[in-house]
Amino acid sequence: MRQAIKEQLVNKMPDLAGRVFEPHTVEDSTTTPYLVICRGEEKRQVSWLGYERNFEIWPYVNKEASFGAVDSLVRQIQAALGGQQLTTEDGGSFTCYYQGSVGKDTVQQDKLLTRGLRFSVTAGEPLDQGVAGEDDPWVAVLMAWSRQILGDPWSIYSEGWPLGYQKPAVLWRTQSWDIADINTSLYQLSKTYICHVLASSPPTEITGAGQLMEGLKQAVKLPLNPEAREYLTVTETKGDFTKDAFQEGQITVTLTRKNKRTSPQGPLLQKIYSTGKFKGGG
Repeated sequence: MRQAIKEQLVNKMPDLAGRVFEPHTVEDSTTTPYLVICRGEEKRQVSWLGYERNFEIWPYVNKEASFGAVDSLVRQIQAALGGQQLTTEDGGSFTCYYQGSVGKDTVQQDKLLTRGLRFSVTAGEPLDQGVAGEDDPWVAVLMAWSRQILGDPWSIYSEGWPLGYQKPAVLWRTQSWDIADINTSLYQLSKTYICHVLASSPPTEITGAGQLMEGLKQAVKLPLNPEAREYLTVTETKGDFTKDAFQEGQITVTLTRKNKRTSPQGPLLQKIYSTGKFKGGG
């Protein structure tokens, strides 16, 4: 992960001539300007996000320059890393989010000017994409339907971002279930899902999310088991494009289905006893 960040900075900031270091490799004679990458704390996130790790990037310029030169490097670092999906050597993917500066303008060793930047790195975990569809066929229906609506090159995932996820992508995850009585023989099962629409640009995300929302409105019902005439009813669809596509998801969908109650089976009648008396009506 650290190496992928380093390579991204080297490739996107050619004027540095590869001067991107870890703290222990910098020497007093190192030519400025240069960057230093420091790894921060790591914490476990909710299941669909995996984990979050913090990195700090420190740009250094000579004191004879100015903090304007630091500002210039800061802007280049933000452009190189902010919101970017990077890939590790083993094929894992992660996304960098700019979280702000670390402290204030600083003069170090009475000769270097710097100001730190903090990035959070959100990475998925290995997931079996078949499990969700097997455990909850409703999720499988949403995945298949999304694939039909969006087509190539969209990747469709369920319940969590996997390692090596590819943009543009859609992730369906379960938010809640609800069961309500209809009568003594029927009940209604409602399931609410969150949809993440992730692409390389906000316009593409909005377009993809809009296609899904409009498609759900037009469909009304989604096929669960067409041969048995079993369908899922779309009862509510909401979109909020101000939410983060990767971490929160922009679409909320509620599906419902009426199910019959299964009567418990009692023990079979084994014997009939009689007192020998019977009174018939007449």
